[in-house]
Amino acid sequence: MAEFTVKRQHLGDRMYLPGDTRQAAESEVAHLIRNGVLQKAKAPKPEKGKAEPGPPGKQGRRRRPEE
Repeated sequence: MAEFTVKRQHLGDRMYLPGDTRQAAESEVAHLIRNGVLQKAKAPKPEKGKAEPGPPGKQGRRRRPEE
């Protein structure tokens, strides 16, 4: 089963409103995808967290340009 995002209200196994998520076999809802009622749900983006700090030392130091 795949996940789909509802774009237009429709009555399936229950009433679906815009923004709902629907799980169904793609072959069973192909007519709804083709008519713009459903859209394949996008995979969630991975959470962005802070990177782990590097080893202590020369972290963040820049070399001065030689004059």
